[in-house]
Amino acid sequence: MAKVRVSEVRAEHLITELLGSQGWGCRRPPNGEMLRQQEYKDHSHLRDVFRKRSKVTMIGDGLPEAVIVDRHSLQPLLVIEAKASIGDLDKAVREVTDVYGRACIDAGYSPLAVAVAGTTEDSFAVRVFKWDSEAWVVATYEGNPIGWIPNRVDAARLRVPNAAAELRPSVPSPADGSWAEGLTGRMIRTLTIAAMLTTAALASAQPVASIAWHDGDSGTINGTPFRLADVDAPETGGVGSRGGAKCEAERELGREAREFIIDATRGKALSITTLRTKDDYGRSVITLSASGKDVGALGVDAGHLRPWVFRGQRATTKKPGWC
Repeated sequence: MAKVRVSEVRAEHLITELLGSQGWGCRRPPNGEMLRQQEYKDHSHLRDVFRKRSKVTMIGDGLPEAVIVDRHSLQPLLVIEAKASIGDLDKAVREVTDVYGRACIDAGYSPLAVAVAGTTEDSFAVRVFKWDSEAWVVATYEGNPIGWIPNRVDAARLRVPNAAAELRPSVPSPADGSWAEGLTGRMIRTLTIAAMLTTAALASAQPVASIAWHDGDSGTINGTPFRLADVDAPETGGVGSRGGAKCEAERELGREAREFIIDATRGKALSITTLRTKDDYGRSVITLSASGKDVGALGVDAGHLRPWVFRGQRATTKKPGWC
């Protein structure tokens, strides 16, 4: 039971991170926009929405993981359900659309329905749905389900009646204080299309617009730092410097690894296929495909990278030596 509760807490924390990174206020109104589980019951109009809408019996009151509201009118903008296991994504989708989302629609509101599955210690996935007057429709980007929670601007666009569910996300306004804090304090957690790093283990991979390689296993995607999962490349930094090579031979191998990885991804259709937890340097740890081929595996097969397997933030094998 304790293990289940820990997973639930991690899932709750993940939701807060996803929302905060997109500029949503994660405190209760009027200081924020987030109502967690029972907190909505402090507002009579929301009590009426979820009365007798339990996902289990349809007799008790509904308890969505969170409801994001307009901090002034308290109108529901997003209704969110979460599951600790990524394998329960479909279950989260059913509950947030058929139960909680439907309850809002029946009460005359039109929030987006958001399903989240997984924790920050594992892969996670997000699905977002809008009501199109007859059924729930998944929100997409270039035809693929989006894997992030929309910011205020994009949520407002999606919620417009009869508007298309296809989205080209925008970055929240710099005037938004929480967004500015996210940029300065936790930039890597920005979950926008510019980062392309908000989705993990999605049924369809998220496309990459631009990439720059710092060495053979790390770089930036649209300016956002990342590192390839479960592989290691020789360092290219100066011998003796922090994070640098241990010897000149490693540094030379590092240059060769970087050249190889640049060639392996140049002109290819690049997609992020999974996202894991952040590393100690704040980089998103990802797996990346180039025209359908795993980039890390390509480097290992060519001898420029070596396996270095992690579980969460802990290595399960010793860091490879290159000298």
